[in-house]
Amino acid sequence: MNLLNGLGVGFVGPMISYWFATKFGATSGEIGGTLAATFVVTGFAALLSGYLADRVGMVRAVVWLRLSGVLLMCALPFMPSFALAFVIYAVRSALSRGTQGARSALGASLTGEARRGFSLSMNSFFTRAASAVGPTISGWLLEEGSLALPFVVAAGLQLVSTALYGLFFRGYDVARRT
Repeated sequence: MNLLNGLGVGFVGPMISYWFATKFGATSGEIGGTLAATFVVTGFAALLSGYLADRVGMVRAVVWLRLSGVLLMCALPFMPSFALAFVIYAVRSALSRGTQGARSALGASLTGEARRGFSLSMNSFFTRAASAVGPTISGWLLEEGSLALPFVVAAGLQLVSTALYGLFFRGYDVARRT
């Protein structure tokens, strides 16, 4: 799951600034503002993720937020303006990244105390190692003029990763609060 997610992240994350500049002629200041706003919105999405985890269960919250992010990833390359693309990117990124705390908490809760650090490190390693592959491929696709395909591929990888997460961890979901 982490390999697929990391590969999907690598397809878009490192190349998003280039994409904004190429597709919309966005300036460095506009792109910087977009990324800054995205990080702020992600903080709120992390709070939403925690709230939803309490209400519907951690796994369900992660799956539904990430699936929403996948849908927005598919829509992003087809936005007709920088303003719309900015909003879609910020919300998509927040929904996907905002689940990191819940995913880490679940992983930590399923691992014995003696192996918890090693387990989280291995998860991070596989995610980051796979992320290194994406920019090479997506950079080539963007250079060839395919401004949408990297997003579609990333969405597909993240869809499979999210489905596997839901499948593998559904039995560990926390009971709903009333």
